[in-house]
Amino acid sequence: MINIEHHSNEGIFIAREEGKEIGNLEYEREGRIMTITHTRSFAPGRGLGRRLVAAAIDYAREQGMKIVPLCSFAKALMEKIDEYRDLMVEENKP
Repeated sequence: MINIEHHSNEGIFIAREEGKEIGNLEYEREGRIMTITHTRSFAPGRGLGRRLVAAAIDYAREQGMKIVPLCSFAKALMEKIDEYRDLMVEENKP
């Protein structure tokens, strides 16, 4: 069974199976903006990236945040799934 842990102080979601880390999603938070920086799967083909992004989106929605998906995987997934698009914002440019 795969469990997703959220460590908000460290800005990371970790996927574990039998206690072993098999994937993670890193993010930065500034106010009401979550910036997803990296999504990694150490067990390709199991849908871990999708599950990690979904966990981050659920958290952002619960917290009333918007998401800047700098990670190309997260961005592609958010553009593809209609229910995720309302949370996506473009990166702030100076």
